[in-house]
Amino acid sequence: MGEHPPDLEQEASNPADQVPKGSEKPPREPLLRQELLDRWIEIVSAILLALVAVATAWSGYQSTRWNHEQATKYLQASAARVEATRASTQSGQLRLYDVILFNNWLNTYSNQQAELTKIYEKRFRDEFCPAFDAWLAIHPFSNPDAPPGPLFMPEHHNLLEDQAAKLEQDAEQFFAAGRTATQNSDDYLLNHDNHHYENSTYG
Repeated sequence: MGEHPPDLEQEASNPADQVPKGSEKPPREPLLRQELLDRWIEIVSAILLALVAVATAWSGYQSTRWNHEQATKYLQASAARVEATRASTQSGQLRLYDVILFNNWLNTYSNQQAELTKIYEKRFRDEFCPAFDAWLAIHPFSNPDAPPGPLFMPEHHNLLEDQAAKLEQDAEQFFAAGRTATQNSDDYLLNHDNHHYENSTYG
């Protein structure tokens, strides 16, 4: 009477926990050395492909960038040379004007045409006047060591001539920068082609 019947629910086992004999999964066999090596090769190949893809994209970007830089520098060099030629032409015209006007002055001075001489002096350009005054100050008509004219004096300056020289120098610098950009673009383009070939090889 004091004994209790066994708890059927506790004794009943879960059908899911009951694993039929012979159905257990066999233990996983360790990978062979060749299999491990193959897997490492796959991983390294994937990494190399990613690196090659990044390098290819970077080389393409840099090649395009330097190609644009090349075009810009060559355009600047061309524009500077055009301005240099224009300034040089105008400088030559002004120098010719100074020479003609001074020769006319010299003729009138030699012929003692004082009034006409003063007219020519008033037509001298502002840039020419300092050299003319310095030339007269060394008594050129009695000084055998005097230069033949104001254009040979250190005081003579032609701003357009200086501007032309500066523009020509700028053009050379722009052209040199464009040539460097061309070389950089070619180098990156070559790297891009090499990386593309490597990508195709690993692919």
